[in-house]
Amino acid sequence: MSRTPARERRQEDRPSSGPLIPEQYMYASRQKLYFLSFGLLCQAIKIMAFRTASLSEGTGFTNFQKWMAFDIAYCLVLASLRLPGLTYGKAIVFLLILAFAITDYILFREVANPVSEAITFSGFSGIPEASTQGVSFFGFLFSILPFSRSAGRHKDFHLLGEHSIRMSPINTAQLNPDGLGQCIPGSSQSAFIPLLLKGGKVAGVRYSFTSLEVGENSREIQFVELGKKDFKASERLRNSQIRQSSLARGGDFQEEFSKYSRAGSWEHETVVFIRISKPGTLRLERVLDDGKIDFRILYPSEMTIAQCPRMEFTHEPSYQLENIRCLGHNPDVQFVVELFGLGPLIFKWSRTVDGVKDDFRVEVIDHDNVNHSGGESRQRPIGSNQFSSTSGAQAIRSDHPQKFRVPLKISLDRPGEHIYTLEEVTDGIGNTVHIERDRFSPHDTASITKSTRLFTVLRRPTAAFKDCGVSSMLIGSGTTLVVSTNASYAFDSPLDVLVRYKPAETAVYVPTRRSRASPWEKSFMPRGNSRELNVEAIAPGEYTIIGVQGKKCKGDVVSPKTCKVVEKATPTVKVQWRRMEDCTGETGITASLTFNGTAPFQIHYRIQADNEPAHELTKSFTSTSGELAIQPRHGGRYTFSIFRLGDADYRNLDLRGLTFEQTIPQSATVEFVSSPSMVGNNLHRRVITTCNTTTVPVVVQFKGFAPWDLAIRLRFNGQSKLVHFHEIQESLKTLDVPIPPSLQSEGGSFDADIVSLQDFRKCNKDISVPGISVSVHTDKPTASFIGPDRFINILEGVSAKLPLQLTGHGPWRIRYRRAEARQLVLTTTVTDAAKYIHASENGLYELVDVSDSRCIGVVTGNQSTFKVDWIPKPVATLSAQTSSSYDAYNRSHILQPLCQAAEAYAYINLIGRAPFQVVLNIVVKTVSDGGSLSYHPTFNVAQSPLQVQLQTSQASRVFYFVEQIGDVNYPLTKQGGSVIPADAQLVMEHQVFVRPSSRFQTVDRLAYHLMDAFVPLDASSTGGVLILEGVPPFNVQISIKSLTTREIETMMVTILSHLWKISLPSYGFKAVGSHLVTIESVSDASGFTQTGFDPSFRSIYVDVSAIASITPHDHREHICVGDISQFHLDGTSPWTIGYRINGKSFAKETKASPFAISQTTPGEFVITSITHEGVNRPIVPNMRYMVHSLPSASVARGERVYQDITEGDQAEIIFTFRGEPPFTFTYQRSELGSKDGRPGKLLETKTISNIGSNIHTITASMEGGHGLSYS
Repeated sequence: MSRTPARERRQEDRPSSGPLIPEQYMYASRQKLYFLSFGLLCQAIKIMAFRTASLSEGTGFTNFQKWMAFDIAYCLVLASLRLPGLTYGKAIVFLLILAFAITDYILFREVANPVSEAITFSGFSGIPEASTQGVSFFGFLFSILPFSRSAGRHKDFHLLGEHSIRMSPINTAQLNPDGLGQCIPGSSQSAFIPLLLKGGKVAGVRYSFTSLEVGENSREIQFVELGKKDFKASERLRNSQIRQSSLARGGDFQEEFSKYSRAGSWEHETVVFIRISKPGTLRLERVLDDGKIDFRILYPSEMTIAQCPRMEFTHEPSYQLENIRCLGHNPDVQFVVELFGLGPLIFKWSRTVDGVKDDFRVEVIDHDNVNHSGGESRQRPIGSNQFSSTSGAQAIRSDHPQKFRVPLKISLDRPGEHIYTLEEVTDGIGNTVHIERDRFSPHDTASITKSTRLFTVLRRPTAAFKDCGVSSMLIGSGTTLVVSTNASYAFDSPLDVLVRYKPAETAVYVPTRRSRASPWEKSFMPRGNSRELNVEAIAPGEYTIIGVQGKKCKGDVVSPKTCKVVEKATPTVKVQWRRMEDCTGETGITASLTFNGTAPFQIHYRIQADNEPAHELTKSFTSTSGELAIQPRHGGRYTFSIFRLGDADYRNLDLRGLTFEQTIPQSATVEFVSSPSMVGNNLHRRVITTCNTTTVPVVVQFKGFAPWDLAIRLRFNGQSKLVHFHEIQESLKTLDVPIPPSLQSEGGSFDADIVSLQDFRKCNKDISVPGISVSVHTDKPTASFIGPDRFINILEGVSAKLPLQLTGHGPWRIRYRRAEARQLVLTTTVTDAAKYIHASENGLYELVDVSDSRCIGVVTGNQSTFKVDWIPKPVATLSAQTSSSYDAYNRSHILQPLCQAAEAYAYINLIGRAPFQVVLNIVVKTVSDGGSLSYHPTFNVAQSPLQVQLQTSQASRVFYFVEQIGDVNYPLTKQGGSVIPADAQLVMEHQVFVRPSSRFQTVDRLAYHLMDAFVPLDASSTGGVLILEGVPPFNVQISIKSLTTREIETMMVTILSHLWKISLPSYGFKAVGSHLVTIESVSDASGFTQTGFDPSFRSIYVDVSAIASITPHDHREHICVGDISQFHLDGTSPWTIGYRINGKSFAKETKASPFAISQTTPGEFVITSITHEGVNRPIVPNMRYMVHSLPSASVARGERVYQDITEGDQAEIIFTFRGEPPFTFTYQRSELGSKDGRPGKLLETKTISNIGSNIHTITASMEGGHGLSYS
């Protein structure tokens, strides 16, 4: 590394050895740069220190010593470094130190007050009690620097001055600080007037008092002086009076006591009380503290103390005080309210009806034309703007308390509980007394108190018959009529209901009544709390409610008020007897009955044979006529009698004279009775079948009197035989008829007929009844299943024939069942031609029993079952290689969504015997119009699985239903068009989305300038508009290729709509020439991408030119001095811009856009031309601007003013403006600066607008520094 040799010259203070720090560690040029930079940094810190020192007091000399020592050290070090170009002799170093000393002295010793203020303007005395302080000329210059305090606050030198207000404490006294009304409660009590003292302790109070009492010397002014002892005595009396008052009304003593025991916002704040025992006007004259210094007495300094206002109800007549009344009876009531107090008086009263409260306000006006005993009043509801007044007199406060009597008229026009209460009264000087509500009992008329009136208005009670128009009753029994009453309140209970009875003219005479009923009027009352009462009607007639009376109120009779009672007629019967006879004589009787009454009817009749006990029987008839047939089983002398009758209304009415006597002879009969062994049902001869027996059971039935002897004739093989049976006692007897011996071994048949019968009278009677035939067999039938393994597979729905092996004589009756349903036994008849059972269900079939045409047989045990199984139908399931999710609610497989025109397949597993036939129901629900399309393709599949191509031709929701499946066993041709049940079908569905697509709306070429951002230049043009189809949002990848530089830039854009005008603010055209904008790829929210592009509308061209132009960044016509005007330049740098200021032309060259110029001169500013690559272009006419001077404002004429005020005083702050009105300015109030120079905290900011003059004055009463922040 080469070094530049030092110049050889003789210097007094510098050795020839070079810099103090060898250049092998740092070049001398860098040492000089670093040391000078360090010096400049320290000088900047000195300036900031000067700023802090200018805001503080007493810190200048300290800063001067500190910075003087630093400057001396800096100069000495500079001389010792021996840097090229900075090598000075002792004389030069001394002069540098002297210059720094003078500068430091000027900065830190000449500053006597903050320099942010302007030069003092002498002779201004417009602000009272304000002091101003001057500053040095350097301070003024420094105040306009960017880093001065004023600059930091106002941002420029156009806002000057500050008016600081300092608050000085002062002793104040305020009478009755809360403005509460003060009055004397009673003759033996006093009022205690609070006096609030701030700033000091009270030593004495002097006040004047003018009495309000009427009499001689009543208006004489008295002066009273109080000391500390008087205040302590007043405090004790006040506490005692508050305690007694609180105990009397049950209030909170501590709440009243602490009413004025509060901490103030001042350092010293106390409250003392002035005791006043009579009404009058108190005026505070003087208040002294312990130092005999007067307190400032705040307004108001006087107040009037009167006796507390009172009011109460006067005593009304007894009929006015009756508190329970009936609705509509004497509804108007008048009260008289007696008031006492200093007029005008205002009192409030309330009306509460069933818990709904209304408040009213009454103004009692006192003037010379009104009688004091009555007074004038005007009354209105609370919240209403309308008065009910009898006069237009104005409220004038009276000089002394008066009595007033105010009438209150009310109307008890609503039912319910009415409570009228006096709430509060306010006198003419604002004293308000709340009237305590007295406790009372609503049932006690003596509870009407001085502050309360209570009335209970009752609704009129009502009475009516309940559910009665015409009522019926039975003769001699009576009925109950129900009367419904309604009493609104318990006060009116019980009710007294008056009922009138008028007998019916056609009343039936009843022996239980002593005489015919007579008219009557009776009073009835409900029992207990019941609202209903019963009227017992024991006679027919008309019952009418003629009145109802409550305990307090007379009631009303409402409809229905009349109820008619009628009697029902008793039933009657007419009887016609007829005898029943046959060939052997009379056998019974028949009674023909005709009834009168209400059906159904019931008769009680009695049958008595000879001397035997009578039998009583009952029979009912549903119509008015009927027939009773009596035919005893035994002969004898019988007495038949009907002795009791009843219908729907009457029961068990006794009848007399309905008796008939008859003698009935007894005859014997017999006949064969059917039995289980009889398989025939011939009317002339029944057939009984038997096997391997010696006798056959036959059932016969006898009629007549036992014992019986019976003869039966047997006929067989041309022979006959008579068989006798003797002494048969039972009327139903099973006889064992012997089988002829010749038929017992070989079998055959014989007939049996009853030929004669002898009863207990030993009278033979030839019998001619149908006989029976008996068939005798020697072998029993058998039944069993046959076949290999007794097992068969069948198709579902096909009936199978289970082969049988039968023995015996057909046809056979076979009973069988399935093991899966053992309780269901089936029966079938098998002939010789078809020895099998039809089975259409799968399961295990078993034989139960068998019988042939002759007798019951047996089932072979080891061959009594046969197994039947179904061949399963083909089933379709979704293959695992098809991705899906199952929706249990819809029983559907949701496939993955597909894009329109995409090729996809679903695979279905088929279980059965191949080949298969599958019928699908494909339903396509389009998205565009909401319509649906359905078709049913059939697939022939050689083997599983079935590959189904999914429908993706259009955007839709596609459903696939497997409706029919056929295989070799169950071909579709034999299924008859039946489909699989909906809950068993395989269902698939998927969504088809529109494949996203994009194209440019037009292929018009776009024109931009160099370095322009690729954003729309004309919102109304259609160039560069991209049309998108699909589901937004879209992700579009666009490439921009410069045909000049061959550079390609690709950008990804997210588009939320279907139309998008190219807007790529991040892309700027960096080269001149054509650019090709191409759509590379498009994808939408469904995740699909565009596959094919229309090459005609996929790309557009953008022409980028380098034509020079200038355009403003904003279009303001009026700008201010100090503003910077910026212009955008198009073209190739450098540019030369020509402009004119107030007619004078200028030209400026710039190499970068935008072009900025600071406005420093008021007047007209015009851009005239722009030169680019030697071509001068004209400027559009709107490049013309007016530059205005900045407005300026100052506080306190630009000075720093300090003003001391006391509490309650106000300071006047003057703002001076320079510019064109109207002005708008913002000023702020901040805390006063601390002694160490730190600015105070900002407290508030206010803006004032539309100031039409150049001087504006405000008043302020709060402490702080007031300065401008904006103008």
